[in-house]
Amino acid sequence: MPIDISPARKPLNRLLSLLLLAVGLLGLHLGWQTMADSVETQSWPYVEGTVIESHLAPWTLGGYRPFITYRFDVNDHTYYGRSFYASHFRHLPIPTRKMGEKLLAPFSSGASVNVYFNPADPQHCLVEPCFAWWGIFPLFGGTLLLLAGGFNLRKRDARDT
Repeated sequence: MPIDISPARKPLNRLLSLLLLAVGLLGLHLGWQTMADSVETQSWPYVEGTVIESHLAPWTLGGYRPFITYRFDVNDHTYYGRSFYASHFRHLPIPTRKMGEKLLAPFSSGASVNVYFNPADPQHCLVEPCFAWWGIFPLFGGTLLLLAGGFNLRKRDARDT
């Protein structure tokens, strides 16, 4: 038996549908941008840089977060970077200290590292170019929310006719 939505609840139902659509679009944009940025960084040029500092810090929600600071020169100008990856999610926690130490092992203070940089703006740099596979999560979630919002709007419009 279908649920009949009273006239007083119809605006709320429409608002919910529009909210689902908006959040779905945001998820699609975030996921697409994350993966596109990571693909772009794989073609960036690199120079040799020097690690100034690296360490692990406990994350409040559990796990550890790696921190790194490095210095590099491009066109006689010195830059400082702090990013491992090119991604909106580059600060996801690492589950165990052992995994974090393994990640930071090549980045001890004073170590030489390849620093990949955006030739148009060398301040955008990183030391680990990789494909951001985790961008699939907001893409998938955004798609589900878009479908839910669109289905809800379509169902409401079908009931109104």
